Amino acid sequence: DLVQVVAFDQGRNQNRIYPSGQILAVPEKSLSQSRIHTNAKSLPGNSGGALVDNQGNLIGILASGDGEINEAIPISMLQEIKNASDIKYVDEFKAQGKAIRLCADGLDYAHKFPKKPDVRLIDKIRRNCSRSKNKQLLDQVGQTFGRWGMLEESIDFLKKSLQLDPISPNTLLSLAIAYHLDKRIEDEKPVLERLYKITPENPQALRLGIQVAGRLNDSVFGYQVLELIKKYNPNETDLAKDFLENALAN
Repeated sequence: DLVQVVAFDQGRNQNRIYPSGQILAVPEKSLSQSRIHTNAKSLPGNSGGALVDNQGNLIGILASGDGEINEAIPISMLQEIKNASDIKYVDEFKAQGKAIRLCADGLDYAHKFPKKPDVRLIDKIRRNCSRSKNKQLLDQVGQTFGRWGMLEESIDFLKKSLQLDPISPNTLLSLAIAYHLDKRIEDEKPVLERLYKITPENPQALRLGIQVAGRLNDSVFGYQVLELIKKYNPNETDLAKDFLENALAN
């Protein structure tokens, strides 16, 4: 289904209707942080903008993205948010809000450290981000810990994020990369298989798949990935085929 983002464009200093894209995955209704995932065009600063269908109906509110794939909160979840806003939840709301703020502050400060920092910062991020129960923050922790070489904890946080939104392409790709770096190739393969069902054209995921097939000596999986490369990234077909055939021959 075609969808578009309608949001304030900070560069143009005015509202803008962005080029349309497709819905890649729809949320599971039982999961409160499951998102609509789409490749509809948007830019940094568009968070809070409207995601509309081709009939002009509001179906989601843009939450985050990486420039290629964006996440939107389904409009159907507004009632759930309203129900959870009762005064009886005030203490829980305050505690989670505090954890979100401290987690975000810790992650922002973490950008200053290209290598593993003092354990006190790591503990702050680990503790507050776990308490935040926020999918986007859990993703960022996984990516940050992975950058610091803390692969086991990176994987744990990315898996926590997937529990909140099992169809998130960005999280699945981050998890596949973490498994790859940790040389857990057998664990990486099913993650890539899930990812191909949502975004079969992702070039990084396809490169990982060829490497996984070679290291597992899995010709069936390898040629399945090669067919996807032929379809979505044909310029890399010859190189991928040579790599795969050499790997399978050894």
